[in-house]
Amino acid sequence: MTRKAFHGIIAMPELESVEKLISGGQSDVYLVEIEGKEYILKKYKGNFDPKILREITAFHLHSGDATEYIVPLHGIYYFKSQLSLVFEHMRGGDLFDYIGERQRRRAPFTPSEVRVFAHRMLTAIRIFHDYQLIHRDIKPENILLERPDDLSSVRIADFGLCTLLSHNTRLTPSVGTAQFRPPEMLTVNYDAKVDIYSIGIIILTMLNNVYVVNENLQQQLARLGDGPDAQMVRAALDINPRKRFTAAQLLEMDYFKDEEAQARSKSI
Repeated sequence: MTRKAFHGIIAMPELESVEKLISGGQSDVYLVEIEGKEYILKKYKGNFDPKILREITAFHLHSGDATEYIVPLHGIYYFKSQLSLVFEHMRGGDLFDYIGERQRRRAPFTPSEVRVFAHRMLTAIRIFHDYQLIHRDIKPENILLERPDDLSSVRIADFGLCTLLSHNTRLTPSVGTAQFRPPEMLTVNYDAKVDIYSIGIIILTMLNNVYVVNENLQQQLARLGDGPDAQMVRAALDINPRKRFTAAQLLEMDYFKDEEAQARSKSI
């Protein structure tokens, strides 16, 4: 894959068209046109930790093959003391809408589709964690498809809640989205495995074709039986973060021994 150009911290470009898509608590999202091409502009509200900004910039510039797993960053700019990030436009939409579309069509995800998705997501988050970054808000809305109807093209988006994993980091409790948040995030005693739990919830949702909430988690896990998919999901959703598998450990499980699925998950 050819790496998209990243233009660093830039002056505000001339926006040829602007359409507001989302107004959220952390940011507002716009579809904009710059020099005849569509991009997504994310305008953050309030202060954005400069340390995180530096790490994200370095991640986009120097992470090599990892760039295929995150939404390409086109540039960063300030306007009226607000930070905005400009991203490539992912035309496949987000996973939340895609799951809803499949449910409306009564077209459950096949086991092979889920395996491709799971392998790609865990590969992405393993690389992210290698850079000592925790995303902290993995959910379907923050997973985008580069191409419609193609789970081998999913990319991670929205780094607004990510944090550095270091001895000096003061973690904040109860960040992220409750439905995809592990129990330990109610405290300040958590680590990168919170992202693993979030991915596990999404995989379970796709396998069972129903959204999981805390009240029905055990019921949904029971539906999986005892096959390789169930073993992998349970390892990702262990309530004890010390026992919960890392991304690297999950990728070594029997569930991912399908070489064809691995090859597809790496193809862009």
